Amino acid sequence: MFGDPDDVAVDPTGTVLYVADTSNHYVRKVVRSGCDSTTSTIAGNGTCADVDGGATALCSPTGVALDPAGHVYVVDSTSASVLAVGPGGDVTTFAQLPAPLTNPSIMMIAADSAGTLYVTDDSCIEKVSPTGTVTTLAGNCGAEGYQDGPASSALFSSAVGIAVDAHGNVYVADLDHACIRKIATDGTVTTLAGNGQYGSLDGTGGPNGTAQFQGPVAQFPGPLGVTVDAAGNLYVADGQTVRSVDPQGNVTTLAGEPGKGCDDGAGATAGIARPIGMSIDGAGNVYAMDAACCAIREIFH
Repeated sequence: MFGDPDDVAVDPTGTVLYVADTSNHYVRKVVRSGCDSTTSTIAGNGTCADVDGGATALCSPTGVALDPAGHVYVVDSTSASVLAVGPGGDVTTFAQLPAPLTNPSIMMIAADSAGTLYVTDDSCIEKVSPTGTVTTLAGNCGAEGYQDGPASSALFSSAVGIAVDAHGNVYVADLDHACIRKIATDGTVTTLAGNGQYGSLDGTGGPNGTAQFQGPVAQFPGPLGVTVDAAGNLYVADGQTVRSVDPQGNVTTLAGEPGKGCDDGAGATAGIARPIGMSIDGAGNVYAMDAACCAIREIFH
């Protein structure tokens, strides 16, 4: 059982998963073997503790990520820090982030192929080098808003989910503006999908998603988590559904029917109550941390 879990990270084989079990102040490990799985607590003691101090040192982890070497990192919005979880469950501060503007309830983390970490910090995106050095990748920490353009002048508001593709492009779920933002490797920020209006509408791109729109402009009711596959397709935890966004910004609903609760099923007939964190394995199977169901949901490729 989990308690209000926010995020999940899966290894490429799909056999080992890590959960940010937020309200329990735990990091949980799930090991799959055939049709069975075993869940254990690898860090935390169930109480909010200072970030340094061994296995008990964990407080409200909201995001979890694996780097290419298999190291586990969690982000804690309470202390605005990135924590490293050692093999024995010891928790240490890997990087200290600037204090968030409004102490958001959810901060997410992702790793690229070189081991660099990326963290959503409300109104900005932080970049953490493999040695723990923190710089601002895009946005203005402390100044919320919506603006595309160069990373230094771009604005975000309630940035939550984050993912990095194989080419180093970073994708962010901008909750307040109901859209998916892209930070290209040259630092340019564009809106890939979503027109800034809350709604649930499949369609093409967003304000800067494509040069010419054909059909309806896509809408999201509440994008939270995001992950990306090897081909550059995004998967977004959005309201009571999981949406798919191709590299051109075309949005379709992959799974979930609002109002169906926690019912398993095929595609649009399944119930996904409140997906937040997202992950994907090497075979393209998508995983959603369903906070309302307190469960890891898997959408088979």
